Amino acid sequence: MSAEKKERNAAIAEAYRSGEKVFSIALRFGVSDTHISKMARKAGVPPRAAPCHSAEYAETLRLSLDGLTPKEIAERLHLTTNAVRYRIKQAKAMGLDKAVEK
Repeated sequence: MSAEKKERNAAIAEAYRSGEKVFSIALRFGVSDTHISKMARKAGVPPRAAPCHSAEYAETLRLSLDGLTPKEIAERLHLTTNAVRYRIKQAKAMGLDKAVEK
C-alpha cells in the first residue's frame, strides 16, 4: 500500500474515532461508507453504536410522507439511503406512521 493511501486511511480512522458521521467522512474522502467502517476496524477503532431514537425515526418517516425520496432524505439528514429505508421500515413497525402528521 502506498504511503498516500496509508495516510488517507489513518485520517479516515481518526475522523471516525472523533465521532464524525460515516456519511460525511465518505463524502469527504470519496469512498463508500463500507470502506470507512473497514478502515476504522483495521485501525483498531471500536465500532460505535449510534442509537436512533423514535423521534429520529419519526422525522425520517415524516420526510418520506412529505414526498422526499430516500436519496433526498439521506442528503438532508446526512445518512445513507439504506439507513433511510431502514428507519422508515422501523418507524412503521413501531406504529409511528399512525402518529406522524402528513
